Amino acid sequence: TCGAVMWVIGAPIASAMTTMNEVLTGMAGSGKVMLGTVLGAMTAFDMGGPINKVATLFAQTQVNTQPWLMGGVGIAICTPPLGMALATFLAPSKFKRDEREAGKAAGIMGMIGISEGAIPFAAGDPARVLPAIVAGGIVGNVIGFMFHVMNHAPWGGWIVLPVVDGKIGYIIGTIAGSVTTALIVIALKKAVTEDESYTGHSQVYGSVQGEGEADVLAVTSCPSGVAHTFLAAKSLEKAACALGIKIKVETQGANGVINRITEKDIEKAKFVIFAHDVAIKEPERFRKIKVLDVT
Repeated sequence: TCGAVMWVIGAPIASAMTTMNEVLTGMAGSGKVMLGTVLGAMTAFDMGGPINKVATLFAQTQVNTQPWLMGGVGIAICTPPLGMALATFLAPSKFKRDEREAGKAAGIMGMIGISEGAIPFAAGDPARVLPAIVAGGIVGNVIGFMFHVMNHAPWGGWIVLPVVDGKIGYIIGTIAGSVTTALIVIALKKAVTEDESYTGHSQVYGSVQGEGEADVLAVTSCPSGVAHTFLAAKSLEKAACALGIKIKVETQGANGVINRITEKDIEKAKFVIFAHDVAIKEPERFRKIKVLDVT
C-alpha cells in the first residue's frame, strides 16, 4: 500500500510540483505584474496545499537574495483568511452561524500568516469562495511587487512587519487584497435563511468544559499548533452536536493544552479520538480507554 501511494500518487504530484517550480523560475525575468499574478493565484488557491507550497517555497528559498518575492507572496498568504473574516463582518446574513464563528478565527490566522483559516469557507462553498480568494491573492501580490516591498522573513501576515521594508505598501496590499476577496464573495453568495444559519439545530455546538460529563473525548494537534488543531476541534464538536453526543475536546496547540482531559473524563467516556499530525502529549493517560486514531 505504501509503495502504491508513493509511486501511483506521490510520483505524479512530485513531478507536477517540479514542473510548476520550473515554470516560475522561467518567469523570474518577466514583468512583475505577470509574475505577481501567477504567484498570487497559486499562493491563495489551495491555502497551504501543494500549489501554495510551490509558490511560497519559490519565494522563501530566495528570501536572502530577492526579498521582493516574499514581499508579494507574504501578502497573498494572508489575504484569503483576512478577506473571508472581513466578508463575515460586512455581510453576516450571507454566512451560517458556524461560518461567522470561523470568521473570527480566520482573522487571527490571517494576521499571523496562516492561510488555512479560509479552508472552512472554501470547503463549504468552493465555487464562490475560491475565485474570490484567488482574486484577492493576485491583487495583494501585484501591489506588493509594484510598491517594491521587501519581506526579509520566509513567512506572511502582519506578524512579519518588523522585518519588512516598505511597510506602507505591504499594508496597502493586504487591505486591497482582503477587500477584493470580501467584496467578490459577498457579491457571489446568497443570503442564508434562519434555518440554514442554524444548520438545522437550535443547540449551539461546543466542547464540554466540566469533568465526567462527556460521552466521547477527543484530542487535536497539528504541527503549527494554530490552524488544523482548532479546525479539527470545531469539526468534531459540530458532528457531535448533530448526533446529540456530548464531546470534550482537548486542543494541544501553540498556546499549550486547553480543556485538558482528566482521569474522571476518561472513566466516564466510551472512547477517545486522536485527530493529529504530530505526536499527542501524554498518551499514557488513555491506556484504559478505547482509542480511535485518525492520524
